[in-house]
Amino acid sequence: MESSPADGAVVERTPDRVVIRFSTGIDSRSTRISLVGPSGSSSLLIEGSGGPPVQELTIPVPDQGRGAYLVRWDIVAGDGDRIRGRLRFRVRD
Repeated sequence: MESSPADGAVVERTPDRVVIRFSTGIDSRSTRISLVGPSGSSSLLIEGSGGPPVQELTIPVPDQGRGAYLVRWDIVAGDGDRIRGRLRFRVRD
């Protein structure tokens, strides 16, 4: 897996989106993503809607200002394995 921004990155401004690339296809029907920003509340929740397997998720990031952001995902890989993960980044104070 790779991502932009990278896990643990400190960035100058809030990115428009987070991109997560997986080495295997994921089942888009079983994708659950959440994003929590500096306000501490979940500001985004995406649940899969179906379609063919994908290898990249593009997640819009609402600008909640400076501070810590956390993206979590719970997905099913094309082979049926469940993949859970998280990505943290910080907008510089």
